[in-house]
Amino acid sequence: MSVQTLNINGREVKFNTGLFIGSEFVKPQVDKTFPVEDPRIGKTIIEVSEGSVDDVDIAVKAARKKTNDPAWNELNPAARGQFLLKLADLMEKHFDDILAIEMLDTGKTKKQAANLDLPGSIDKVVFTGSTVTGRAILRAAADSNLKKVTLELGGKSPNIILPDADLEKAVKWSAWGINMNYGQTCHAGTRIHVHEDIYDKFTELFTARMKEEEGATVTLGGKAHEAPGGGYFIQPTIFTNVTPEMKIVKEEIFGPVVTVITFKTEEDVLELANNTTYGLAAEIHTNDYQLAIRVTNKLKAGTAWVNMFNLVHWSIPFGGYKESGTGRECGEAALENYTQTKAVFFNMGVDAPQ
Repeated sequence: MSVQTLNINGREVKFNTGLFIGSEFVKPQVDKTFPVEDPRIGKTIIEVSEGSVDDVDIAVKAARKKTNDPAWNELNPAARGQFLLKLADLMEKHFDDILAIEMLDTGKTKKQAANLDLPGSIDKVVFTGSTVTGRAILRAAADSNLKKVTLELGGKSPNIILPDADLEKAVKWSAWGINMNYGQTCHAGTRIHVHEDIYDKFTELFTARMKEEEGATVTLGGKAHEAPGGGYFIQPTIFTNVTPEMKIVKEEIFGPVVTVITFKTEEDVLELANNTTYGLAAEIHTNDYQLAIRVTNKLKAGTAWVNMFNLVHWSIPFGGYKESGTGRECGEAALENYTQTKAVFFNMGVDAPQ
């Protein structure tokens, strides 16, 4: 464990490489580290302490001790809120350092990294990642003490372009739907369903729009993009003439790869859109808002966007159907994940039954 300094784009950033347990940085039970890589080029940024099962047990005990301490659990909500505000103030004070680390650790742009995710409570499990790992977490929760679990898992989100859609806007939003964070989002619009009457025109405009991506070449197969200094990059890719049974239509790729499929009727596209094990998000483009309401009501997805894509807000619940997860993030619904309901009865004069 040590305090190290990294030079990130000319900014000197210091941070501790130990485990943070019980309000302080500590050494792991086993002196072991693992490399943190720059995901863009695979270069090791720094070595940080690796926690073991024993470290997790120690962390849980420390957290429970703090939670059960009267100095905390007897505080009223307003006083607790002051601690959260203090935390927010500290994050704002050190925001530039946090942002620099986030950019280096995730490979995100400055604009994307500025939207930081905050972790949840240690009294429950919150996980964002693959469905396979989500299942393992649920099994572990079932085999232990049945803690609350919130899972935000994979997606294969449909993007429906109806014949009356504004094609210029639909193309722009569809490109944003797949290219945001380079396609590395669970709710990316990876399956575009276009009405047969506008399929050729949409495909032409969409292909032209995707070619505008810096350094990109649209291909049918998808190739590695050779960037200066190397790295893990793939060119934005469009697949056409695909069928619902194909692997690229069914499985999450997690990159700038999209399929474009034609449809004839509303019934057809609803069947295609819902023909997936996922149900995280969906998009529809139309100028007919009655049609939009009818279609979104039938889409089996936790979030549906009309004439837009990939916009979320902290006040609006976000989560998935089916294998895309359990529970909701954001909004009032998220508070249910971190609270328990208790019923307390007071006898105000009722006699016991005879």
